[in-house]
Amino acid sequence: MRLKPRVDALERQLSPAPASRWVRVIQHAGQTLDEVYAAHEAVNGPIDGANVILRVIISKPFPAPEAA
Repeated sequence: MRLKPRVDALERQLSPAPASRWVRVIQHAGQTLDEVYAAHEAVNGPIDGANVILRVIISKPFPAPEAA
């Protein structure tokens, strides 16, 4: 009878942490990161800023979306 709570507690300790989700945002020329984050969060909800990895990719320019 007392084994089940002990097994449940052990399984909770051994279970992996929830995975972080990846978010891709595109920063156009003339935009600040704050503006990019705000635009993304307005549509998709908050970005967890605790684990931010910034990758810079320079590519051929294309038109920025119109400001909302």
